[in-house]
Amino acid sequence: MGDDASCHTIRVRVPKWQELTILGGVHGFKGPYDQDRDSGNFGFHEAINAGFKVPYTNMGYQLGYQAVHSQLNGDEQTGDPNSHTQHFVTAGIFQRAKDGLQGGIAWDMLRDERFTSVDFHQLRGELSFIDRGCHELGVAVAFGLNEHEVPSGDVAIASTFYLPTDQYLAFYRFHGKNGGEGRFFGGWNDDSDGIVGADMLLPLSDRWSLMANFAYLIPNEGGADGASHEAWNVSTGLVWHWDCRARRSHDNCYRPLFNVADNGYLILDGRPGSAPVTDAM
Repeated sequence: MGDDASCHTIRVRVPKWQELTILGGVHGFKGPYDQDRDSGNFGFHEAINAGFKVPYTNMGYQLGYQAVHSQLNGDEQTGDPNSHTQHFVTAGIFQRAKDGLQGGIAWDMLRDERFTSVDFHQLRGELSFIDRGCHELGVAVAFGLNEHEVPSGDVAIASTFYLPTDQYLAFYRFHGKNGGEGRFFGGWNDDSDGIVGADMLLPLSDRWSLMANFAYLIPNEGGADGASHEAWNVSTGLVWHWDCRARRSHDNCYRPLFNVADNGYLILDGRPGSAPVTDAM
């Protein structure tokens, strides 16, 4: 027992999650940042995503993390025997609605360890209208916040800048009565490339769901330039729901609005840098 005459009692409050999911699955992806390491990025990933209530409001916020492990037996093109890992972090604030307008904004970070440890950042947002909790139409955007310059082996350019590509998308999302949902989206980026994709969440039981998504950046070039510029991501996995909320997640207005970022939501693009310096004759 404590001595009340000698001690103060201090109560500490910690955030209470309103929705918690844990994901594990398989993926494949390709993009310009592969550079010479381009024999396919297949592997496994695991993620956690949690939604919370903003105190004294009807808004929510979310925190999520995902680890992506690829090329588990190394790379044939470069002879590198090592696998590589990517770390994704997503933090956002949002307001959900069962009927009317809803939206939010999130910050995504990618730490890519394919060559050296490099961080990329983007802002992602969406605004949509829901019709009686079933049909949803909206727009989504993503804006890259930084870039990294990498020396190039191309004789025509001295370096290449890699950055998260800006995305301008429209989407339709359908919400099922048992907690499932599916979204189809399409649009373009700031380099006049097309983008199409989809994501879905399908409850299998009260505790488990199946999650899947894909995205494809369609380059505006053809031939070898187009093949080196295209980017795509395919991912699927099983989701475990805290408190058996898989079929009741649509009733929770504080569940995360955004999936944790991956190579389909944060797409790295390459842009030519400066021309090489040549000796004057």
